[in-house]
Amino acid sequence: MIHIAVTGTKGKSTTLRMMQHILMEQNKNVWGSYGIDGRYYNGKVYEKREDAEDYLFIAKPCDAILTEATSYVIDKKTYPENSIDAAIFTSFDGTEHLELHKDSETYLDVKKKIFEYVKPSGITVVCRDIPEYDQIVKDIDAKIISYGMHEDSDYLISEIDTKLLGTRFVVNHEDTERVFITRLIGNANIQNAVSCFIVATEFCNLKANEVIQSIESFPGLKGRGNLYRIPDIDTEVVVDYAHTAGSLEHLLKTARKVSKKKIVCIFGCGGQKSKQKRPLMGVVAEDISDSIILTNDNPRKEHPQKIVEDILSEVKNKNKFKIILDRGQAIKTALTENPGSFIIIAGKGDEDIIDVNGIKFPYNDHETVLTWVIQNQYNMMKAHEYVD
Repeated sequence: MIHIAVTGTKGKSTTLRMMQHILMEQNKNVWGSYGIDGRYYNGKVYEKREDAEDYLFIAKPCDAILTEATSYVIDKKTYPENSIDAAIFTSFDGTEHLELHKDSETYLDVKKKIFEYVKPSGITVVCRDIPEYDQIVKDIDAKIISYGMHEDSDYLISEIDTKLLGTRFVVNHEDTERVFITRLIGNANIQNAVSCFIVATEFCNLKANEVIQSIESFPGLKGRGNLYRIPDIDTEVVVDYAHTAGSLEHLLKTARKVSKKKIVCIFGCGGQKSKQKRPLMGVVAEDISDSIILTNDNPRKEHPQKIVEDILSEVKNKNKFKIILDRGQAIKTALTENPGSFIIIAGKGDEDIIDVNGIKFPYNDHETVLTWVIQNQYNMMKAHEYVD
């Protein structure tokens, strides 16, 4: 049995599910411990768990175990020594999870501890595009393989051609050039795909062409960049989990690449968490979007209006922003008032609750969009059948 662990501020879930898809297409039995998503066996939910207790417990026979190595899980010393065969470090955003760590340096130090658990025979795969790359790999004894658009990457990504329904790109490694196609869009997803390719071919010894085919057939993960089209009003809608300035910027810039339509962005920030990122997200939305609706995103026990004020604190053109704290109403208003637009709903992905004043109410962005479509007797088409 092999153990693949993925850490990073963003990209963990998509990378894990893509890796799961690749292995399952090779008829491997896969057990996954996916953080707050719970435990999975061969792509199906086995048990919903939100804690780190018995995180490496395996209830079914498997060929591979995939784990989401969040900073919380790593900090609890969940992983035994020499327990990981392949570790992937996808990204780093120092503005995130500061409610758990005193500063970004501490957060990064915790993330780096994943390398301490990699077996001497294992491999460590790190995105070369991370600005803190040199700091991440410093004093690491494990074999390091890098990937990215950076010219010093071991696996160099180039010739990226992004369309609304997918991406074509080229990867060069040791004088070998390979063409990849993925249904996913955005540079982050390209990086995620290449990290999976490296582990699958360099450690799992799978055939390169078969792995490339699996990457092409992977439909994407529900809640991450999910694209819907409402042809009756010539509108595209994207539901995504982006909840940092970096991920929101990436999402909006990708939208600019694939669409010439007006971009409407709906987002908020979680309460009692990482307040430093709020004005950064406001500025990013202002710079790239045409119109923004600020709304609730798990305000928890913090006053929603205060969160909105923090988001707006550094923006220059407040006229671009509308405030509708009821998230469902914010989405319905955006859909009603902006036919012919590209609407981005960011922050919650496929979460099925919203936490207001400590009370968790049932709520889901996908269902809100679908309900509005049905109420208006419109049609809606999914780009793909996304993995739950």
